[in-house]
Amino acid sequence: MERPKQFLDAAFALAGVAGARDVAAEAAVQVLERDLGSPLPACFRELLVNGGWPALLHRHSNSDWPVPIDELRTSASDGLLVFMHENQNVCHWAIPLAGPSDPPVLVAAEDGREQGWCRCADRLSEWVMCQIADHQLVEAARFAGNLEALSEVWLQKLRENFELGTATYRWPGDRNLRFSSPMGRVLLWDTPDQCDWFIAPTSQSAALLDLLPLRHGFDGSLYALDERYQTELSDWLASRRLDP
Repeated sequence: MERPKQFLDAAFALAGVAGARDVAAEAAVQVLERDLGSPLPACFRELLVNGGWPALLHRHSNSDWPVPIDELRTSASDGLLVFMHENQNVCHWAIPLAGPSDPPVLVAAEDGREQGWCRCADRLSEWVMCQIADHQLVEAARFAGNLEALSEVWLQKLRENFELGTATYRWPGDRNLRFSSPMGRVLLWDTPDQCDWFIAPTSQSAALLDLLPLRHGFDGSLYALDERYQTELSDWLASRRLDP
C-alpha cells in the first residue's frame, strides 16, 4: 500500500494532522472488522486509525458528516460501506468492501441527475487529498465565476497553461477538474448546464487571471469573493478592456 499511504500522508500533512495512530480508533476498527466478518480495505483502515476520523473530513468538506467508526457496521449493505453523508442528506459516499486496498469511491446523489451509485474517484487516497485541497482552495479563492458548461476551447487553453490534477466525478459537478501553476490554482465544477469556477492566486492576481480563457465567454460573470479583491479585479478588467 506504499502509493496510497504516500497520498494519505500528504493529505494528512496538508490538513495539519499528525497522522499518529489512534489507539481507541484501532480498537474500534478491530470490532468493526469482526462484525463485518472481513478486514477493511487497507487505505480506508489507515484513514480511520491515523486520520483523525471523523473530524478530518467533516472539517474539509461542506460540513458533511462522516459516519463514526462505531456506526459504520450499520451502514454496510450489498457489499458497500457508506462512510459519509452530505450535510443536508442529499448525497452519500461509499466504498466497496471487497476489492483493491485503495478502493474506488462511489457517490449517490438525490438531485435529479443520474440515480444510483456512480463513480466519484478511482482511488480513495486521491479522493481524500482532493477533499482537503479543494476545501483549502475554496477558502483561499479570491475570485469565482458561474459560467456555461466548459467548452473544449476553454479546456485546451487551461491545459496549455496549467498542470491538470486528479479529476473526480458526479459531485458537486459531473466532473470536477483541478488546475495548478506557480501563479495559483483553479477548481472547476462542470455540469452540462454550467461550470462553477474558483480561482486562487498565490500572489499577484493579474498573473493568474492572464492565464485563464477570460476572453472566451466570461462576459462579466467573473466576480470577487471579498471586497478586498474587487479593486484588483476591476483594475485588471479595465487594463484588458473587459467589462467589469
